[in-house]
Amino acid sequence: MNAPVCNQPTTTRVGILLVDDHSVLRQGMAAMINEEPDLTVCGQADGINSARAILKTSRPQVAVIDLSIRDGDGLELIREMRTRFPEIRILVLSMYDEEVYADRALRAGALGYVMKAEAANTVIAGIRSVLRGDIYLSEKMQAARAKSAASLSSTR
Repeated sequence: MNAPVCNQPTTTRVGILLVDDHSVLRQGMAAMINEEPDLTVCGQADGINSARAILKTSRPQVAVIDLSIRDGDGLELIREMRTRFPEIRILVLSMYDEEVYADRALRAGALGYVMKAEAANTVIAGIRSVLRGDIYLSEKMQAARAKSAASLSSTR
C-alpha cells in the first residue's frame, strides 16, 4: 500500500511523517492518525536515513519523531530537519522521561513532547497543537516550567 504524498496540492488532509524504529508502533499510530478526517500519514521511517529518503520527495506538515531511532538519535534528526525544513512542525513521541528530555527536544527544534505512555488522544492533541505552532507539553511539564520561571523571576 502506497502512502499518500505529503505535498499533493489536491489533498485537504495534513501530511504526517512518523519516525520510530518500532514497526508495530508506527502501524498503530498510522491507523489512529488516518482515522482523523483532516490528518493522513504520508510517510513512515525507522531512522534518520529512511526519514531523509522520504523528505527528498515529500514535505509533511508535521513529523512525529521518537528519540531512539535506527542509525542515529531523534535529537540529531530534529536539529537537521529544523535547519533543512524549518516549515515542518515536530512533535516528539518517546518513552524517555519528559522531565529529562522535553527541554532537550524543544531546544533541538521540536514544538512538543508526548510520552508513549499517554493516551492516544493526547498524541492527536499534540499533533494539532504543534500544527498551529504552539508548544505542547503535558500539564505536569507545563506546571514544572511555570514553577521554574516563577522562581527565576523572584530571584531577580
